Amino acid sequence: MNYPTDPDPAALVVRTLADGRARPRDALARECGIDASGLAEALRRLDGLGVETIAERGMLCLPRPVDLLDAGRIRRALPRLDPAAVHVRFAVDSTNSLLAGRLRAGVPAPELCTAEIQTAGRGRQGRRWVSELGQSLVLSVSWCFAARPEALGGLSLAAGVALVEALAADGFDGVMLKWPNDLIVEDRKLAGILVEASRVGSGAAACVFGVGFNLDLAPAGSGRIDQPWTDFATEFGRVPARSTLASLSANALLDACEQYRDHGLGPVVAGWRERDALRGRPVRVSSGGAPADGTACGIDADGALLVEHSAGVIRCESGEVTVRARRGARR
Repeated sequence: MNYPTDPDPAALVVRTLADGRARPRDALARECGIDASGLAEALRRLDGLGVETIAERGMLCLPRPVDLLDAGRIRRALPRLDPAAVHVRFAVDSTNSLLAGRLRAGVPAPELCTAEIQTAGRGRQGRRWVSELGQSLVLSVSWCFAARPEALGGLSLAAGVALVEALAADGFDGVMLKWPNDLIVEDRKLAGILVEASRVGSGAAACVFGVGFNLDLAPAGSGRIDQPWTDFATEFGRVPARSTLASLSANALLDACEQYRDHGLGPVVAGWRERDALRGRPVRVSSGGAPADGTACGIDADGALLVEHSAGVIRCESGEVTVRARRGARR
């Protein structure tokens, strides 16, 4: 872990305990360079962040070792970004919010933000993204397009294809895409993408791509997830190093942005169709009005979901998709 400008004593404690070994309280304080009151403050801070520490017989430890983010390693793997544009934080409310605020302040994109802990992460449809210390990876990448935000349909699809292809190249194959922006395995969510766009300047679009991966979720935290989920440990029997996954994902998103800027969605439509988890399945699409039931039949050239039902084929440019059980199928 490398947070050279982070004075948070909680970060010092986590860094020291990340190896999983228990330490006496006084020895832990010395290793962190703080006194007993500073250690007490750090432990209160960790408790407020939802980080569990185990205290037994004057010894302190974390429940299990933690693979912490390494800012230097991530920066070295992202040569196209200025090192100052790579933000590795201990705790933030939201990596998306942090980069969006920097865009509003006039800081140029692209930038990357990733964090050990995210206290107010957002998913689609107002959902909260559960992010426990060391059990997941959250990151955001900012980018500015010359086009207006409303002209950028399909951005999340381009991001999804880029991420799935990058995972496959790293040995994590078999991940599919659920329209518009979920990475799934056997209908269970492995990762999600949230793209937020706003208008800046003379109509250009400032975009922030937020991604959250489930790595190795503990039962206590996973119980708060309100949809079927999975993680790398379950599906692949191994968990990628978090710093490696952060840089791999950031490079994939930057590649996707460059390709979309130059060529639009066209070059990735075929890649999406190859990994389309909904095609040919009965679905329900809810987008504010009456839900539309039918059979998913892929996406069009603009990234809209095509659903065939009794009145013909309809285009869905946004909405929440639920896979319905086929008639006669056992639930």
